Amino acid sequence: MIRVLLVEKNHDFRQGIVRQLEAMPQFKILEVSNETDLENILSIVPVNVALVGISTATKYYDMKILEKIHLIKPELPVIVMVPEKHTSLSIEAMRCGASDDIFVPFDVTELVDKINRIIGKKKRKKARWREKLEKAMIGITFAEAGFDGYAKDILTEKDSSGKNGSPTPGK
Repeated sequence: MIRVLLVEKNHDFRQGIVRQLEAMPQFKILEVSNETDLENILSIVPVNVALVGISTATKYYDMKILEKIHLIKPELPVIVMVPEKHTSLSIEAMRCGASDDIFVPFDVTELVDKINRIIGKKKRKKARWREKLEKAMIGITFAEAGFDGYAKDILTEKDSSGKNGSPTPGK
C-alpha cells in the first residue's frame, strides 16, 4: 500500500484526485488543506510520498508548506502540482525540497507513473544502503577476528551500483 499525502487547498480539485487515486487498490490517500493538519499527519502517520498543489495566488504559503514538509520529514519525496506554463513555480518548489513536478491539468496515469518511479528510487536507495551496511558489518567481523586482509577486501570491493562498498577504508 502506497500512502500518499495530498496537500491541496482547492476542495473540488483535491476530491477529484482522491477519487481517481483511491479507485486504484495500491493507494491510500491522506488529505490535508492546511499547515496544522499537515504537521499532525506527518508526525503520526507514515507516508510514502506527498503531492502538494502550488498556485501563483498562494505561492508564498505553498513554499512554506514545502519547507515544513522538508523540515519534518526530509526524506519524504514530494511531487508538486503546478499550473501549466508556470515553470518558475516548479523551479522554486524544487529549491524548497520538491522531488518532481506535474503540470495541471494532468492525466492520472502520468501521476501514478511519477509516484511509482519515486517509490522505486526510494526502495533502490534503501537497498543500496542496506548492502553497504551488511558489507561494513562483515568487514568489521573479519577485522575483529584478525583477518585484516579479508576485511579490507570486503570494505573496498564495489557494490551492485559499481561504487566502492564502504566510505570507511578497511584497516
